[in-house]
Amino acid sequence: MSISLWAASKTMGHYFTVKKVMVSSSIAGAFSGVVLLVLSIFYGAKDIGGAWAPGITAVSGVAILFLSALGIYGCRSDNLLALVLHMFLLSMLSLFVAVVGLLTVAYPHVLSDFVHQHWREINRGVVGGMRERHMRQELADNLMLLGTASLLFAILLVVSAAASFATCLETYRKKKAVLKSKIHITAL
Repeated sequence: MSISLWAASKTMGHYFTVKKVMVSSSIAGAFSGVVLLVLSIFYGAKDIGGAWAPGITAVSGVAILFLSALGIYGCRSDNLLALVLHMFLLSMLSLFVAVVGLLTVAYPHVLSDFVHQHWREINRGVVGGMRERHMRQELADNLMLLGTASLLFAILLVVSAAASFATCLETYRKKKAVLKSKIHITAL
């Protein structure tokens, strides 16, 4: 991939290539936001995860769609403020998602112990009618999947944040050069 980006940068120019990578990573983020929205509808229709799971999934999808739209807007309009905000929010989100992914992979027993200690409340209020052993096995399987998916998604977010950073730098350089040329012309 890096060889093809280098070739595109040499052929079409660095600024053009950086903007295309930024838009591409934002479109990939938008697709993942749409997937989360569809999952939230599925969760709600199948009554998966209780009352809160569809809501959290939908809010996550909308937030990712918003971030993707912010990145595309900043890139298309050369809006440095939108690009810096996009980069900052993506960096914070990637840090959060990576920490969640690492914690779910490294410490699944903590949540399993919590389920064991509070099984009566969980069975009565959340799952209703499921055996504790089955619930703990499902939890362990799903936590491994969640952790792996979170780490993969964190990698996508880091790539998007890096593309946003590079686009910020290139947009700043471009605007700085235009401003310098205007000041130089005015001074003459």
